[in-house]
Amino acid sequence: LNDVPLYRWLLYGLTILAVLGIGFSAIGVLSMSPVGLIISLALLLVSCWVTNELFSRLFKIPANIESSYITAFILFLIMPPVATVIGGAVVMLAGVSAMASKYVLNVYGKHMFNPAALGVFLIALGGIGAATWWVGSKVMFVPVVILGLLIARKVRRFDVFLAFVLGAIAALIIESYFSNLPMLDVLKSAILSGPLVFF
Repeated sequence: LNDVPLYRWLLYGLTILAVLGIGFSAIGVLSMSPVGLIISLALLLVSCWVTNELFSRLFKIPANIESSYITAFILFLIMPPVATVIGGAVVMLAGVSAMASKYVLNVYGKHMFNPAALGVFLIALGGIGAATWWVGSKVMFVPVVILGLLIARKVRRFDVFLAFVLGAIAALIIESYFSNLPMLDVLKSAILSGPLVFF
């Protein structure tokens, strides 16, 4: 873990999740089109890379190619697969928005917002798309947990990880109480079949 830079680890981990997602959809474990997923990934990789190159030249800042690929993979894992030409345009717009935000919305070189989240937020705000967080499924749970724990270990921030997990669980317990749903069912659904673990 210590010999590989963080961005490289993130890229490796997200690539593994993407390959697993496409593979699981190809064998019917995930109910999505493997072709749609592959097209989505290709469009996101290209749109994020091109936008990163353009803005790095515009702002005269060295481009971090791994950063553009990481953003593309995150968007890939949380957006629905492309099924139409318009869907392809929406996916690309999310990629362009995400990468542009890295250059436009930053203070002293630090992002003000998570770029992938902002890209999805902007297309949702425009009413043209939304995140489905398909990575938050039972079949993806174990790989996401393993890779997530490796990343947390790499950055040595288990305090932040545990604070987030405990806060999320507390919020879920409160939600189950006010919605009169069984607490264990709410927790199980949110953890095994929701975006919480990946997030």
